[in-house]
Amino acid sequence: IVTLVELGEYGCTDTASSLVNVFPKPEASFLASQDSSCTYPVLVDFINTSTGAQAYNWNLGNGQTSASTHESANYAGPGAYIIELIASNQYGCSDTTTYTFNVYQSPTAFFDFGPYQGCAPLTIQFDNLSLLGTNFYWDFGDGTFSNEQEPVHIYSTSGLFSPSLIVTGVGGCTDTL
Repeated sequence: IVTLVELGEYGCTDTASSLVNVFPKPEASFLASQDSSCTYPVLVDFINTSTGAQAYNWNLGNGQTSASTHESANYAGPGAYIIELIASNQYGCSDTTTYTFNVYQSPTAFFDFGPYQGCAPLTIQFDNLSLLGTNFYWDFGDGTFSNEQEPVHIYSTSGLFSPSLIVTGVGGCTDTL
């Protein structure tokens, strides 16, 4: 209630009252079935956890919109997709929340080495030809390992060895050769 009191020129007063009605604001929120993906296309489910709302408007970041309570969306390729949910109530009050869903491009593991054969001890230079890698894990097949990008390894005993490389890229995506 708002009250206004005025004093007139002779000390007379007058009072006027009115009600102010403040409506509750909804709270928009949602959960995604996964935080990010290294594969595509990918289907993501969105669970609406909003409170105090009765209508919803989704912008799914891939060109799709919806007025459903819960929603799912396909993301066809790598990128950062911004999902927006607007929750509104019967009073016309609304709240907006956004979330960025990342689809990362997977790295490609590839390497060459040389020489391919020789007498022990044999020194091998590994040439990392991988694409989109940020971290590298080499298993030389003889019980030894390295995190160097292009390691040099010495095989000190005779035998047949099978080296491998695990490449990790942005978002934790991996590839193995």
